[in-house]
Amino acid sequence: MTLGQGLDAARIPPVEALTPLSGLDFGNGLNLGPILLLIDLVGIGLLVYVVRTRWLAPEA
Repeated sequence: MTLGQGLDAARIPPVEALTPLSGLDFGNGLNLGPILLLIDLVGIGLLVYVVRTRWLAPEA
């Protein structure tokens, strides 16, 4: 077996080549990208708030 044959055996078929029996269907799925981006931005904002108020606050 050569190196090229080993790489061909591990190749993942494109989405179009998957059958309905594979259980993967991306046709009419819900687009979660904008929601996940909003959650990320809220999380980053909360992290900045916590760092500024708790860790960088002067000790009394």
